[in-house]
Amino acid sequence: MNATDSGGGLQHSSPKPIRVLLVDDDKGFAADLASLLADDYSVAVASSGEEALERVGGIMPDVVLLDVDMGAGLGGLAVLERLVGRDEPVSVIMVTQAGDIATVVQAIKLGAFHYVRKPPALGELSNLINLAYADATSRRRLRAFAEDVKHLSGEMVVADPAMLRILRNIGNVGPTDTTVLITGETGTGKEMVARRVHEISNRRDGPFVAVNCAAIPENLIESELFGHLKGAFTGAEKDRIGKFGMARGGTLFLDEIGFATMPLQSKLLRILEDGEYYPVGASAAQVADIRLIAASSSDPESRVASGDFLEELYHRLNVYRIPLPPLRERMEDVPALAEHFLGVFAQRCGKPIKGFSEEAGAFLLGQKWKGNVRGLRNAVERAVIDCDGGWIRPEHLAPAMRTWPAKLAPYKVAKAKETHRFKHAYMTELMQRCGGNVTAAAEAAGVPRPSLQRMLKEVGLSLDERE
Repeated sequence: MNATDSGGGLQHSSPKPIRVLLVDDDKGFAADLASLLADDYSVAVASSGEEALERVGGIMPDVVLLDVDMGAGLGGLAVLERLVGRDEPVSVIMVTQAGDIATVVQAIKLGAFHYVRKPPALGELSNLINLAYADATSRRRLRAFAEDVKHLSGEMVVADPAMLRILRNIGNVGPTDTTVLITGETGTGKEMVARRVHEISNRRDGPFVAVNCAAIPENLIESELFGHLKGAFTGAEKDRIGKFGMARGGTLFLDEIGFATMPLQSKLLRILEDGEYYPVGASAAQVADIRLIAASSSDPESRVASGDFLEELYHRLNVYRIPLPPLRERMEDVPALAEHFLGVFAQRCGKPIKGFSEEAGAFLLGQKWKGNVRGLRNAVERAVIDCDGGWIRPEHLAPAMRTWPAKLAPYKVAKAKETHRFKHAYMTELMQRCGGNVTAAAEAAGVPRPSLQRMLKEVGLSLDERE
């Protein structure tokens, strides 16, 4: 049976860009159709379903033209099921006799891209092959993207486009040894991002060591980071390897870098410049064989402007910036994260929880999530504890919202926020009492005029309020 040519030119400019596998037990029909398609496609022919399945791995077709009625052996629908079940996406066009509508409907349900009737018009068939090729290509790209996301995300749960862009950032900077600065509110997942950068880096076989600069007392921070020699200070009864030594060959993550003391900032700057450090009490330098990742929940530019952070250190750290958006700005992540945490805590608590009710899902999406991912995690954990089984409902989640925040901030972070709040209130009252006169206000406060000007700038009072 011959294929008819009803016109309608082919749309390809490059020679044989699309691989087509034609499967039909009518060898005469298959030969005629293959001949017509050969000028514009790379065509292979199989005369049975078994032969098609044997050859598909070697041919790697983009499009399969599959006869529905194969006679003896595997039928067209059976072959279709196996083709659409392969890992490599392929688009299948069913070739059928007129009137076989029920089979066509079944084929579409099984995953066929479309169908044509015998004898196919060449123009119609060509257009259909082009569309099928575009479909297969799109699915391959989507699959490749999904694999990239899986590779880059690791343990991270990502659904929102904003976080997919973050994954691209991680993929770009991960394999390098570049210093990274991660910024974002408390609870946005800065340490998890840092771990992921480490896990896809060339240092992934080395250690990942995390330090919260705001949680270590000032008198211990240098010993904690750089280590010390025996007798370096009272209580130093033996040598100690600091975090820099522990992270040798790997990654050192300095969280809340914005709250590092000025002496520590100066030492970090020297380490980044010279690549070496001195343990407390040592005269010989140690090589800093680490990749440094820093993070801050405060605005680093503001701390530089206020004089609380060394500008040169900021520029050294800010080589590659990864800004993490708060959870309220990436709400598409909320359902995925909530389901992930539900699975973790339901298994941990041994509770047969089915999932979130529709009302609970809406409740989750209606929150501002001041605690970000950490806050969501805490809310789901409490809901699992309070739920006896079945579905989690809004009343299981509400108590966590009322007891916000679920976790105290580190002492230095909380202290800095309260200090800023006090300074702002004090300076506002001071300037109002002094009629906006900076000189008079400085005298009333008992501080030099330049110091008062700096403090006014720190708390963000407007020019009208300062002059």
